[in-house]
Amino acid sequence: MVILSLFNATPAKDIEAVSQGVQVGHSRYWTVKEMLNLALDAGFDTTQASNIVAIALAESGGFDGAQNYNPPDVYCPNGSLDRGVLQFNSCYHAEIPDACAYDARCSFENAYRVSHGGMVYNEWYAYVKGTYLSFLGLVIDTLAEKLGEEFEVDP
Repeated sequence: MVILSLFNATPAKDIEAVSQGVQVGHSRYWTVKEMLNLALDAGFDTTQASNIVAIALAESGGFDGAQNYNPPDVYCPNGSLDRGVLQFNSCYHAEIPDACAYDARCSFENAYRVSHGGMVYNEWYAYVKGTYLSFLGLVIDTLAEKLGEEFEVDP
């Protein structure tokens, strides 16, 4: 079991692993292009896909086996676990089973639902704190390369 914390992750290391789609046991790092495909397949438009993939990079480094333990609090008295590529919390998003949280395709499909069709990203710490912004340029460049055109994305 690999534990990846947003605060302990080295973005350069994660970006290198993401660029290669590195396999780690039964889990793997998804490339930016692969995550964009998953986001677009889930229903996100190009701007929304850029945002959710940048969020995934900031939250988990693109690693579908990522976990981050949260100690007990008033809302989650037994503590909780942030799970998978989009770090769905086991307490606040108990409706998302582990099998889905650790499955990148299912995670992006649920992210579309949780974000109200790509309109609200306040469920993700990386969005609220703005840490996803440091990954947005990489995602936009990858999407532009994928689509073969230049465009701008509003964060």
